[in-house]
Amino acid sequence: MRIVIGEDQALMREGLRLVLERAGFEIVAVAVDAPQLERLVLERAPELVVADVAPPGDVPRDTPRDTPRTRDAGRRTPPRATVRLVATPRPTVAALRRGLTVKLRSSAAGRVTVTLALGRRTVARGAARARRAGLVTVRLGKVGARAGARLRGRRLTLTVRAGSARASTTVRVR
Repeated sequence: MRIVIGEDQALMREGLRLVLERAGFEIVAVAVDAPQLERLVLERAPELVVADVAPPGDVPRDTPRDTPRTRDAGRRTPPRATVRLVATPRPTVAALRRGLTVKLRSSAAGRVTVTLALGRRTVARGAARARRAGLVTVRLGKVGARAGARLRGRRLTLTVRAGSARASTTVRVR
């Protein structure tokens, strides 16, 4: 897998490079700031970009850049849609019974779905439509009292999808 790393701190940058190379990944470029990262992504067309949360000189993280330069490039362009959890939810049995609310940030307008699963079994699901890029709140369906009680202490997978973008994390029910 071809990877571009974008990190402003030298120690983190070299540490990431070392770990990923030892794991067998191909590091095609390393950037120290946002403009360089953007240029390298367009030039090298990586399969994955590992980037710092807020490199110096970056634009607001709410929306991806969609400039004529990236739109009209004759190469593969970076993904247009990204999705990120604002905070990892800490679900309780009571919250699951009421319908858990998940806040996330989407980079583009469109349908956003959130799934809470135990293994392959879906526990709760919810969807919302983002009218524009930014903060989106999704309320999951209610979980029954008996099912909720059986989930206490279990690790569940929370998956968020917006277009082709996907983010997931594990949460423990309290």
